[in-house]
Amino acid sequence: MTTTSARWFQLFKLKGNTLANMKGQVIEVVGAVDAENRNVGVNNAKGGMGQEWDIIYVDEMPAALKIGEENKDWGFKINSPFYVVSMKKRGYFLDLLRNNMVMKTRNGMTSQQWYFDQKTRTIKSVRTKSKSWDIQSSGKASNL
Repeated sequence: MTTTSARWFQLFKLKGNTLANMKGQVIEVVGAVDAENRNVGVNNAKGGMGQEWDIIYVDEMPAALKIGEENKDWGFKINSPFYVVSMKKRGYFLDLLRNNMVMKTRNGMTSQQWYFDQKTRTIKSVRTKSKSWDIQSSGKASNL
């Protein structure tokens, strides 16, 4: 961002789902990596998702979900504690034992309570709010 000069390097137009300057370069997420705080730059149009944008006018933006409202895309109520109970005969509860997920009889402990964090879109432990469900080895293992 700099003082407006309205020269070619400041002029962008919406072309389909891209934001293109007068020389045909488009705004893109660097490396096409979908991550928080990822840099944004310009490059030649390649047609990838990292170069596609959706324009939503402020007066048309849906209101943010509030605590207790359901995020219909993910199926959970926002920041509302819940239990995960097996549908098998004994109905064990999902429990956090150290850093492992295990099945246990209901015990009323916060290690058996979970919540959906809207900001990160992850399921977190009520006991250890800094930790989210995770498939070990960056998704390469089968352990939760």
